[in-house]
This record gives sequence, C-alpha cells and structure tokens, in this order.
Amino acid sequence: MIKISDGKLGVKEFTALVFVTIAIKGTDTTPDLLIYAGMNASWVLPIFFTVFIFIPLLILFPLMKKHDQGLLELIFRLAGKKVGILICFLLFLVILSSTTVNSRSYIDIINTMYYPLTPLTLQYFLFLMVCYFIAKRGFESIGRASSVMVWYLVVSGIILLFSVWKKSHWLNLFPLAGPGIIPLLRDGAAYSSIFGEIVLLAVFLPFLRSYQDFRKASLIGFGFSAFWVAILCAFYTMVFDYPSVEYLNYPYHQLTRVASLGGLITHLDAIFLGFWVIASVLHFSIYLYMTAYIFARTLRLDAFEPLLLPLTGLILLIGLIPDNIITLNQSREFVIFSASAIVFFLPLFLWGLDRWKGRRQSEKA
Repeated sequence: MIKISDGKLGVKEFTALVFVTIAIKGTDTTPDLLIYAGMNASWVLPIFFTVFIFIPLLILFPLMKKHDQGLLELIFRLAGKKVGILICFLLFLVILSSTTVNSRSYIDIINTMYYPLTPLTLQYFLFLMVCYFIAKRGFESIGRASSVMVWYLVVSGIILLFSVWKKSHWLNLFPLAGPGIIPLLRDGAAYSSIFGEIVLLAVFLPFLRSYQDFRKASLIGFGFSAFWVAILCAFYTMVFDYPSVEYLNYPYHQLTRVASLGGLITHLDAIFLGFWVIASVLHFSIYLYMTAYIFARTLRLDAFEPLLLPLTGLILLIGLIPDNIITLNQSREFVIFSASAIVFFLPLFLWGLDRWKGRRQSEKA
C-alpha cells in the first residue's frame, strides 16, 4: 500500500541528510586544515570537534523540546523581534559566507585535479545551477535523495579504504598526540564550527515529524559523520605519512588515485569522482536551501523558495572574487573562527534568556 507523503522527514531521511552535510568534509579541503593544525594527529581533531559541539547541542535540545520550536522560532521567542532579527541575520551571514567559500573550494578541486582546461567560471556556474534545481524541489526531496544516495556513498567509501589498505601503515599515526594535547584542544575549540552545521540544522525542526525524530537523527548522523571524517584523516596519514601528507593538495583525491583492487583494476579515481560530485551537489543543495530559509525567516517571510535563484547568483558572484586558493583559504579560516564562537555561544545565550524569563515569570506569580 502506498503511503501518502505528509511533506516531512523521518529519522532515516534526516540521518542521511546530516551525514551528507557533515561527513563529506573529510573529502574536501578540510583535511588540509586539520593536517596543518594536528600534524599526524589530524584524525584526533574531529573527535575534539564532536566534544565541543556536543556542549551547545546538549543545551539546545532541551530548549527545543520545552518550547517545541526550531532554532529560528526559538530565537524570536526568547530574544524578541529586534534582537531576534539581528541574531538571525548574523546566522544568515555565517551560512552564506560558508556556502560561498566552501562551494568555491570544491570547484577549485575539480578544476585543479580533473578539468584544468575547462574555465572555472563555467564549472562553478553549472555546479550551482544543478544545486539550485535540486534545492528547488524542496526539503523533502533533498532528504529522500540523501537517504537513497547515502548507501552508495558509504559503500564506495568502504571500497576506497579497502583498496588502499595494503598501502597503509598504522605506525605512521604515532605519536598519537601529534603536536601535543594542549594545541589539539585549542585547535579543536577554534575549528569546532567545521561541524557546526549540526547546530544550524536545528532550523529544520518544523520540517520533521517530531522533536524525537529530529534529536535521534541528529545524534546518529552526527556521530557517524564525525567517525567517518576521523577515519579518512587517519588513512591519509597512514598512506602518505607525515610530513609528506602536509604537502599534498586534496588528500582524498590523491587517495583515490593510488587506489587499486589487485594488480589489474587500477585508475579507480573516475568512479570515486562520480560519487563525490553527487554527494557535493546534495551537500550544497542543503546549504542553499538553508541559506534561503534563514534569510526568509529573518525578514519574516512565509515563502522562501523564490529567494533560491537570486541567492544562487549572489553566491556565484561572491565566490568568483578570490583570485587563488591561498586567498580562499584565508577567507575560509576567518569564517571558521567567527562561526565557531557564534555556534558555541548562541545556545548558551538562549539558555540564559530562557532561565531569566522563567525567573521573571515565577517572581510575578
């Protein structure tokens, strides 16, 4: 019997969506940043990111359950209209800048590693247009597409790790602390917004069937994503060794180039590229949809789908401004540092407001 869709996502779909949003960070330019900061212990940093991000999550979840509202509605309820607009606009700037910088870095990967003769502007335009058409289909379609594709992505990832297993040496992971526990903790806090989407995805609570579904899917998807990024970073070090891996551009794509199944099946990078591009398109479709939704809610607009196309054009124009990867990486580090503070302290701020309002109401009573 065919079920009539209610337009909302369940645990399976949202878990897959969280995985596509966060786990793909192990395949872009994020490992370059982690290797630079954590040296041979780069695989430990995702674990620290998870610990630091869990603090605001554990504060945010009870607030969402108490008021039965998503992140944006919660901000307006607790902070008021004027302060709420300011905070939501700040979140919009965070997600817009993150979408712009990250999408451009993905195109730089494709342009540098696979299609250097094709104009970067054309590649960027086509990539964002595909993301726009998927986002235009709606949040339910993105979630269901993610739930279908996630199995192919996981299986292809396992095959990749299996195909490079003989080339890996686990002794390359030592010393386990890399530059030391203190530097790892410091960088774990400073770069924690790399996993900050799990907090921002709380804006989509109204698109899920229940708070319980949202909480369960968020925790499962986040846990698996962090584990996957840590495993990938460990394999980069085990295969290429440190400090050699520090001088590699885009370790994931370098890893696909050394992958082989026996002595006959080689040059598997084209297969892995196909799955990676599909995951990338879904990833930025989610980003684009989130950007439009946050902007519309900031302006208190009911319809936000018409904003998708102009925001896509804006991302394209801003993304073409950096001249090279060095400038782009500098912009990305600034966005990460700024977003880390916002993602960490926003739930604390909302919790403080909720406690303060609760005390005022109890005093009046």
